Amino acid sequence: MATEVTQPPGSAPGAALISVSGRQGLDPESLRLAIAQPNGQKFLQQYGAGDAWGSTRTWLKPAGAELDGALLRIRVDERLTWNLQANVTYLLALADAGGESPGEERLRWKAIRLPSEAPPRAAEPEPEPEPVVTATEPEPEPLPAPELKAPERQPKPEPHRPRWLVPALAALVALVAAGGGAWWFLNREEPVPPVAESPAPPPEAPPAPAAPLTTATATAFLRTSPDPAGALTEAKRYMQEGSRDAVQGALLLFRRAADGGQPEAATAIGAMYDPETFSPERSAVPAPDAEKAQLWYEKAADANDAEGLYRLGRLFISGRVEGPGISPEAGVRTLQRAAQLGHPEAKAELEKLGQPQ
Repeated sequence: MATEVTQPPGSAPGAALISVSGRQGLDPESLRLAIAQPNGQKFLQQYGAGDAWGSTRTWLKPAGAELDGALLRIRVDERLTWNLQANVTYLLALADAGGESPGEERLRWKAIRLPSEAPPRAAEPEPEPEPVVTATEPEPEPLPAPELKAPERQPKPEPHRPRWLVPALAALVALVAAGGGAWWFLNREEPVPPVAESPAPPPEAPPAPAAPLTTATATAFLRTSPDPAGALTEAKRYMQEGSRDAVQGALLLFRRAADGGQPEAATAIGAMYDPETFSPERSAVPAPDAEKAQLWYEKAADANDAEGLYRLGRLFISGRVEGPGISPEAGVRTLQRAAQLGHPEAKAELEKLGQPQ
């Protein structure tokens, strides 16, 4: 996939057009872009937010975008182009409402006509006043209704009974009750308590099948703002799952971990681009790209990651990349750094080349 920067005739100062091929699956309406410096460690921030370049990747909204077949045209204005330098190759990442699009583009910026002064900062909106709640006076409570009392009844005079009648009746009732209780106690049958049967244990439910790991589940996980180490652990789980969609999700997770300072994640991304380790099944990028692999390996090597140093040294020796300071001799020195960190394959490679460790 290729990118091209142009400034069409009649464009306003600072306006530019970025054309990207092979991104027909993106939604132009919700498109967002992120621009990183060549080393992948600094990202372009929202204009007016303070420093132009920061350590946190920021998704920026372009001035507009349209899709023409397989060609995506992105319009940007002076608020984005003011901090870009001519003849510098940046890294361009794209995303839409469905999540980040796997892979990055190399964006070679060109000299364009800029405004004579820096664009004005956008004024911050004033906070809306809080609604005023008017207190209402409570309604007076109704007076209680007067209590109506029923007229008192005069007790009727009790009929005259002999004084000995009540005690006699009470003694008779007690005697009958005692006799009945004695008869029941002598003739009762002891009940046999029933033996309770223990219920059979319910059958165990079969374990629920694990949900497949996809780009959508990786995007949902990233919305929880995991720490870089957690994103790296999750990315390894996606790579073990091994499906094409799971590997695409692993790339998104590796990116979050690498942006957070995990060098192992940067090495894993570089291996996806490396022509020596690229495979359609284990790489989430459409084609190998040695220069992009070099950028990610260098980011891991800056943090003294032994695997990243080993792969970067082999890339320099292979001759697949060119540039200042890149040579087979530089590759040997990089392998020696990896060997000093205890990397066994780097030691074996130096021995095969007849070089000291």
